[in-house]
Amino acid sequence: MVPALTALGQAPREIDAMGTSLYPAGLYLSQWLIDQGIREVDGAIIMDPLAVGIKMAELQHQLAPIGIKRYQAGAWAIPPEDVRKILATEFETK
Repeated sequence: MVPALTALGQAPREIDAMGTSLYPAGLYLSQWLIDQGIREVDGAIIMDPLAVGIKMAELQHQLAPIGIKRYQAGAWAIPPEDVRKILATEFETK
């Protein structure tokens, strides 16, 4: 087994021994596991982040006709024009 996969399997066991059942994994780790053909670790399902994104887009499209729209406040809000201009200038490639 790949050393990273051995470590990945060991870390949740150590966390579980501490009495928790939360095993956080980021987008890149999840995608890497999916790319390796690994769909679960010790019975915990590895979610495919690309498939989740596609399914959420499909759901948003299906809910639109009944008036349910995407949340547009807080962190999900589209920034005002002046903020978008500042960000565009800040991150402009040279």
